[in-house]
Amino acid sequence: MARALGELGRVVKTLHILDYCHDHEYMRAIHHLLNQGEARNSLARDVFHGHRGQVRRHYQVDQENQLDALGLMVNVLVLWQTVYIQAGLDHLATKGHPANPANIARLSPLGHPTINLQGRYQATGRAPTGRLRPLRTGE
Repeated sequence: MARALGELGRVVKTLHILDYCHDHEYMRAIHHLLNQGEARNSLARDVFHGHRGQVRRHYQVDQENQLDALGLMVNVLVLWQTVYIQAGLDHLATKGHPANPANIARLSPLGHPTINLQGRYQATGRAPTGRLRPLRTGE
């Protein structure tokens, strides 16, 4: 039974590889997903630069806490980028330049050259005002 299941797994894997080689749309979709994963890992590496990408905690619970904090920070950055991408799209639409949906589909909040990952940050106990910082419009 185990050998039969192993052979069945090989058949499924072979069919997947044949689909991948034959179907160019499927190949593009897989490459797109791989690029998204790499972009997320790149952002996490850049956020984690303070410890040079090393988990420096000695105990498993502390390591999990450090990696959870990294995941939370990456999620915050992705949310921040998403909000400002939408603000930029809204700004363009109000100026009479609506974005093409095909171009919007290619936008990703994982790009991070606009985020300052170095320096000190000050958090306040005040609630956010609900307004975004002004966009740099280049005008």
